[in-house]
Amino acid sequence: MSSQTPTLTEAGAVKEVGGFFRAHVQYRGADGRKADLYGPRRPEATQAECDLKAMRAAAAVFPDDRVKAFESMRAESRRLQTSAQYAREIEAVTLRRTDSDCQAAEEECPEMEDDADEWWRDLQDGKKCEEEVVEEKPRHINTPMEATEALLKQFRPIRESVDELRRLLDLRADPNVPVPPGLVSPLRHVLMFAPVSNVVAMRDLLLQRGAFESAETKQRWVIRQASDASEPARLRDFYEDDRHLSPWGATMDKQ
Repeated sequence: MSSQTPTLTEAGAVKEVGGFFRAHVQYRGADGRKADLYGPRRPEATQAECDLKAMRAAAAVFPDDRVKAFESMRAESRRLQTSAQYAREIEAVTLRRTDSDCQAAEEECPEMEDDADEWWRDLQDGKKCEEEVVEEKPRHINTPMEATEALLKQFRPIRESVDELRRLLDLRADPNVPVPPGLVSPLRHVLMFAPVSNVVAMRDLLLQRGAFESAETKQRWVIRQASDASEPARLRDFYEDDRHLSPWGATMDKQ
């Protein structure tokens, strides 16, 4: 390899294509043939730059073999494109479900605004209850994509059961789905919000189904366990110390 040929860990650039940004790497083999690798189309240049860094990092695994470095880079570009496509499909499913829910709500309650007074009187007279009005109908899940969307955006560890989590995973929900901004992974969601009675079972179930647990997530699990273990003692100390019952007690040392 000539000294003028850049290594694949330095090759490539971000290009704008049709209003989107893509990582692009051009490879020239020993026989003179050229090949082009592309990352997924991104709305932001910074996202494409991250793709390029990931492709270069894949090539860095084989610093002494340019051919293997290129194959590794190509595999990473395919992974990035697949991941981006999967995220777009999840978003499309969410939008379709939202539109469908809004349409169904309009069809079920077309006269609610006109009969608001009658509805309120029935509520006061006990003929209706608010739970009956706001209760959601169970969502029907038919595909792994819908199960994944439900796991990522609708599953609530604080009030859902272990059986519901198992149901979504049995429907082939992906616990490692790419997480859009503003959300956390299903495993992190469980560690943050699942009650003490369910958190161990939910975490174990996700790990059994292939959920990736990073070093940071493992550390959060250690912190969560320590917090759960100390919570009974904290509550006991709180209620044994009656200073919180008095507006003046907080400024006084307990005798």
